[in-house]
Amino acid sequence: MCALEPTDAALRYHITKWVTAKRLYLNAPGSYCHLIDGRVVAHGMVTPPGDFAPSLWQMLWSGFIFAPLYIGWTAFSRLRQVMGKPSSSSMDSVAYKLQTLAVDPAYRGRGLGTAFLNALLQERLPTGAMVVLFTQVDRNVPFYERNGFRVCSAATAKIGDYEFPNWVMQATKTR
Repeated sequence: MCALEPTDAALRYHITKWVTAKRLYLNAPGSYCHLIDGRVVAHGMVTPPGDFAPSLWQMLWSGFIFAPLYIGWTAFSRLRQVMGKPSSSSMDSVAYKLQTLAVDPAYRGRGLGTAFLNALLQERLPTGAMVVLFTQVDRNVPFYERNGFRVCSAATAKIGDYEFPNWVMQATKTR
């Protein structure tokens, strides 16, 4: 989310929280959580092949259409640029997308992320399914590589004056 607000961490948190809530509304069936003592400690979101941008009706229903009012015009403009970037081209129609994988910082380093990712991909997707993800955080690349993903491409993306790294990674479910 640094691309949406590269300088102000507090505003970036506000934007991230709002955008994440709207994405959950738009993709509730593809969202998975791991609970410990009733608390969400891991969350993942997977979209099926061919799942493209939301329709106007979906944007109205979720409240996403009001983004300029809640996150500001600058962040909204950057968000539109990020969403409008060509992603994985030919893979869009055949690959599932791992949209989100997050683990509560208090539970990181204990194998929960690996176990959750494996359960998410192995139990929820059909054998032979291709899964694609995009990450802009360099420390995520080795984690995903340890879990069967390989880097398909790495490039520097530019939104306005802000540049950031972007890795496209892919895996195929084997069992």
